[in-house]
Amino acid sequence: MREDELRDLVQHSPWLIRALGVVRDSGLPDAWIGAGAIRDLVWGERYGDGFDPSSVRDLDVVFLDAADLSRDNDDRATRRLVAAWPEPPWEAKIQAAVHTWYPAKFGGGPVAPLRTIADAVATWPEYATAPPSAGPVSAS
Repeated sequence: MREDELRDLVQHSPWLIRALGVVRDSGLPDAWIGAGAIRDLVWGERYGDGFDPSSVRDLDVVFLDAADLSRDNDDRATRRLVAAWPEPPWEAKIQAAVHTWYPAKFGGGPVAPLRTIADAVATWPEYATAPPSAGPVSAS
């Protein structure tokens, strides 16, 4: 899929445009919507019966806040998104904290702290479909 095709699909999805706007306006530092919702949109529109927002299991939002690596910060960020729009199943995660829990959860040696959201998203299996909330596919 070409970038212009992806942009067109996103721009014609009122649900995703609204989600992007909520994330952009949330005040979360360097916040991006994760790949799952984008993948679901593409597959639904190109290969299925259309995109059904009610089938989105979680709407992952990642952000970078090195000043507060606590789980409470994840929870506050999620509550902020829910307060702005309760419909999606929001799940916010601080990417600057990954190094504090990754080895215990998945095994292996120490993980270096992630310094940017782009670095964090590049470690995901579906990173190519994770646009920044106010980047090339804007919510305006």
